[in-house]
Amino acid sequence: MRKVIILTAIVALSCATISVPGETGADKNLQRDIIKHIGIYEVAAGGSSRPQILNTKNLAVEGNSVQERWTVKRGDQEILYIITLAPDGKGGTWISVKGEDW
Repeated sequence: MRKVIILTAIVALSCATISVPGETGADKNLQRDIIKHIGIYEVAAGGSSRPQILNTKNLAVEGNSVQERWTVKRGDQEILYIITLAPDGKGGTWISVKGEDW
């Protein structure tokens, strides 16, 4: 019985959907990928590899590219990231992540 419960918990966690607040135009899969990219920067800055997203906001559309600002909680701070999404020409999306100040 214990193995069934553990397996059920693992399956439930792996199927969990990601949803971020705000105005992002990214679908659930792209949101997950963006969070992974942000997580890399957060770990380097002493934050979590699974950052808490506080808000998203559409900033601009330039040609086929879209810019969004994602706000992340790191301790008591709110950290701003600028996300640029652009089609890769093969059905995928290029993701660029940079801090608002760098």
